[in-house]
Amino acid sequence: SGSSIIFVVIRYAQEDIMRFKSIFVCPRYPEKLKRLYMLACNLWCTWDYDAVNLFYRIDTPLFREVNHNPLRFLHSLSKKRLDALAEDDGFLFEFEKVWDKFQHYLKFAGTFKDECSGKCDVGEEDTIAYFSMEFGLHECIPIYAGGLGVLSGDFLKGASDLGLPVVGIGLLYKHGYFTQHIDHNGYQQEVFTRFENHPIPIRELHDADGNCAHVNVPVLGEDVKVKLWNIDVGKARLILLDTNLEDNPPHLRDITSELYISDTNNRLQQELILGIGGIRALELMGIAPKIYHFNEGHSALAVIGRLQMFMKDKKFSFSEATALIRASTVFTTHTP
Repeated sequence: SGSSIIFVVIRYAQEDIMRFKSIFVCPRYPEKLKRLYMLACNLWCTWDYDAVNLFYRIDTPLFREVNHNPLRFLHSLSKKRLDALAEDDGFLFEFEKVWDKFQHYLKFAGTFKDECSGKCDVGEEDTIAYFSMEFGLHECIPIYAGGLGVLSGDFLKGASDLGLPVVGIGLLYKHGYFTQHIDHNGYQQEVFTRFENHPIPIRELHDADGNCAHVNVPVLGEDVKVKLWNIDVGKARLILLDTNLEDNPPHLRDITSELYISDTNNRLQQELILGIGGIRALELMGIAPKIYHFNEGHSALAVIGRLQMFMKDKKFSFSEATALIRASTVFTTHTP
């Protein structure tokens, strides 16, 4: 059978309660198909036609049933089907072609020119940090609501295709966007579905000591622990910030509960996590962007985070810090 979730009941001797923990069990892939799982962990396979057709070849109805989610698709395949694929020479031949294409894509270097039309080399030291409240990367990752998110997602994909070193910064929403229903009176009703991480191409980030990466962000007088996640978008990457942790009290866990929540206090909390938390996340992961690109005003508080870093940590004066920030900041408005 495919993957499954097992619920484990743990009884604590010194507590008169039982706690439930869920354990996600993945299938064991044949040796010849292990790279297929690696391919599914990078969103490149969702926009490259050859890769998409490879998944359709395996099981077209199932691929459509899981909304073209490559990882959930592989988790849903039976062991019998996986074993058959491992012995299918025609499939393995096509897979090798897609894998070679993927490896070539990851290794290629973009060619750029400066203002004098001279060749300009671009490397990791030229990284661009792209902040946005939402990213529309794929239907299986519901952390976007509309055009702004699709623009942000396409920015990362386009940067990857060009070979530009870009890292996105966003929020990992527990419920993502809502599903709209119209009731018998003609009014919109919103239904939020809990967003699970295990069936999508996302992974935990770790610090230099190998521990799960976290940053702390002061939010309206309280210290919030924020977990960092990573999504590989071709050659680019997206770092997502998550407050839904047991270490936080319930009202702080819910900061990243929903996208564009109507409560203004919660919206300010989200923008603090995105802006201040995003700057601290980059610093923790050893990423020193040359350019900071803010998509809409939701991430404007990142400017305060940078100002604090320059003045408090690096001892620059206010005028020096603002000059550096002004020279390295790009802002775009989605809806003027």
